[in-house]
Amino acid sequence: MKVLHVYQWLKNLLVPLLTAHRFLDLGAALDAGLAFLAFGLCASGVYLLNDMLDLTPDRMHPPKCRRPFAAGTLPLLHGLLVAPLITLAGFALALVCGPAFAGVLVCDYVMTLSYSFKLKRIVMIDVVLLAALYTVCIIGGAVAIHTELSLWLLSFSMFVCLSLAMLKRYTELTSALTNGKEMAIGRGYSVADLPLVQSLGAVAGYSGVFALSGRPPPAATVLTCRASSASCPVAVAWARKRTSR
Repeated sequence: MKVLHVYQWLKNLLVPLLTAHRFLDLGAALDAGLAFLAFGLCASGVYLLNDMLDLTPDRMHPPKCRRPFAAGTLPLLHGLLVAPLITLAGFALALVCGPAFAGVLVCDYVMTLSYSFKLKRIVMIDVVLLAALYTVCIIGGAVAIHTELSLWLLSFSMFVCLSLAMLKRYTELTSALTNGKEMAIGRGYSVADLPLVQSLGAVAGYSGVFALSGRPPPAATVLTCRASSASCPVAVAWARKRTSR
């Protein structure tokens, strides 16, 4: 299960089910569950391909060198057999959810492949694409349960996920600096980019706070409005912590 990166499936949690207040709707919950599995299976298929492609950089990376393929504990043939099978299973589930959702999943899969094969090595494009991928999951969730997309939610998601992507790069650069390296392993960033990455991550975090404190969609209930307002101080504290790193 480790090689499938199942813990990464949490990134595919379908937020619209909660923001639309339909978590007690059995039909919507089942559709969201199928969509979650479809996203997860396709993501695991890409993770398998990515781990097989990144054998050399992963073996140079302290934590990643313990991954099954990099450590040599799992034959590459297993990955070559399993990756297409679970990907096809994911698309089969997507078709059960409907052609519109299947279309969103195809877009997500193509974007993820582009990231894995090339774009993760291009400065700034990589983090924007990561944020977009997380946001596509929200779009997919809304399509799966047939609810209206909210610009408010999409704006908040894009900014916060961009901040998290910057944090990921910041952590990689900090690790490279600690180990006396000039570049992050397998990335296009150098340790000289640390201040820029930190600043842009903080700006994205604060922009997410502003989006969160903005006007919710017309269909939002009083509970949603109060929850978004109450969470703003927490979000500000999180963003401030980022700037102090």
